[in-house]
Amino acid sequence: MKAVLFPLLLASLSVNALWWLRPVTRDQSEAPATPVTAVNSTRGQEAESPRPNGAPATSVAADVPLRWADFPTGDLQALADHLRERGVPPHIIRGIVGHFLNEEYRAKRNALRERMSPFRYWEGTRTSSPEDLALRADLRDLAREQNNRLNALAGTDEAFFDLQSLSYARQRYGNLPSDKIVAVQAVESDYNDLISQVRQAAQGVMLAQDREALALLEQERRKDFQAILTPAEFEEYEFRTSNTGSLLRRNLHVMQPTEAEFRAIYALQRPFDEKYMTSSAPRSREHLAQRQTDERELIAAVKAALGPERGAEYEKSRDYNFVHAHSVAQSLGLPKETGDKLWNVQKEAMQQFNRIGTDSTLNPAEKAKRQQEYVQSVRASISAEVGADNLPTYEQGGGGWLKSLETAASRSLQRPPAPSGR
Repeated sequence: MKAVLFPLLLASLSVNALWWLRPVTRDQSEAPATPVTAVNSTRGQEAESPRPNGAPATSVAADVPLRWADFPTGDLQALADHLRERGVPPHIIRGIVGHFLNEEYRAKRNALRERMSPFRYWEGTRTSSPEDLALRADLRDLAREQNNRLNALAGTDEAFFDLQSLSYARQRYGNLPSDKIVAVQAVESDYNDLISQVRQAAQGVMLAQDREALALLEQERRKDFQAILTPAEFEEYEFRTSNTGSLLRRNLHVMQPTEAEFRAIYALQRPFDEKYMTSSAPRSREHLAQRQTDERELIAAVKAALGPERGAEYEKSRDYNFVHAHSVAQSLGLPKETGDKLWNVQKEAMQQFNRIGTDSTLNPAEKAKRQQEYVQSVRASISAEVGADNLPTYEQGGGGWLKSLETAASRSLQRPPAPSGR
């Protein structure tokens, strides 16, 4: 698919370029007296095309015939300058220069890939050799070098971002100016490279020194970002990209917190995560006990910050069964209230099933029979909530616990009675 899409993309860029570079065939008397300005198609307004260094572009009369052979394609800096002088929009310049850079680096990439061990589909996942790891690092360095050259040639001004990429960047990083977006992306790329090297060298077995290396990289990454961003900008970046932010978005999707609630929870969750998620300390019994204590204090602090009603919603959202019940209900197209009901049915069913099993007034056969009957009544309750047609889907997607209860009751019924004492 990529092999088809790239020629189409290149063709689109070429058509755009030819439109801007087309020769003018009008009569000289119809030629405009003023220089032609570029239409910035990403914003729909006329503007002089900026140069990376801020120097004004030189306008060229629109009635001068243009030929591709006249363009200095062997000198990419001269090509970029020439395109600016013709009033070509910045994102078109970036596409054209990027194409020639890609062609320039293609042979270098291919030379590195040819030295890597051949892929054998029948071997599945395998351990990479030190030589392959080094070649992958070289490929990443080459990609970084190519991108840096493109930024140097085409610039990093906001005009050089199309609306889609600029919108995505600000969703990820916050409302940063374009030069800081480029700087943050460069730091991210460097640290992702280093993190990848640690993980690849570990080959799936993370030792204490590997966790320490990752924790150190995380500390240094934060320092580098703090050197680029203001405290407020760094805080916005962390909300969007940190592990804490990602986990909260995933775990709180049923609760659907407001932005203010998310920020309040994040402020309390972040210190806990820094203490336990990045720690390389041995997982001793004392360590686990302290974590449980800190987690209880964290939950209490969040509930106090959110208030009784929303605090209760937060606490429920930490229950896997609650989240799963809502996910199943959502997948069946059922309202949120059904997710609450399914969770309550499951919670009550587990408790009642255990109460029957520990009832000293019943013998084993009576317990098993009572449990089986109870499971059937629970199934009927769930069917009433999701609909008879959806019951098989529920049992396959979220009703594993119901099957477990049924199996446990059946085994109890089949277990031979204990021999009576003399």
